[in-house]
Amino acid sequence: MSRIGIITALPAEAKTLTQENISIGKPLEIGKDQFLCLGGIGHDAATNSAQQLIDLKLDALISWGVAGALHPDLQCGDVLLANQVIDQNGTLAVNTDWHQRVIQALAKSGIPVKTGGLFSSADITADENAKASINARNGAVAVDMESAAIARMADQCG
Repeated sequence: MSRIGIITALPAEAKTLTQENISIGKPLEIGKDQFLCLGGIGHDAATNSAQQLIDLKLDALISWGVAGALHPDLQCGDVLLANQVIDQNGTLAVNTDWHQRVIQALAKSGIPVKTGGLFSSADITADENAKASINARNGAVAVDMESAAIARMADQCG
């Protein structure tokens, strides 16, 4: 995979990847064949950003940002590389070859990585009981609001 699109919901998430000014919904090339799109919060925003990047004929999409922990093993600042993306419509697999390559590359850089399912919620999930329920229901270890929309768009495009 050589042309990669990265989607963030929040400006602070985008700032971890570039110091360039970035406008919502307008992809920015941040490296050779690496494009970043700041989309905004939620499913619709993520879908729109994914489409903007897909129109650039990319090979892969990445959902990049902050997620809420659903499992006590996750601590603030942990890097999570989801091994599946879950929402109310089902579960989407990730590319296992790419997943393993990213884990290995991060390990060589000394960055510890945790893996597990990521649940995408339509709403902010802040209540501890709701978090525990999501974890118990589907085994997800973290929650966000955009990854399932991005995964579905990527899946549709092969």
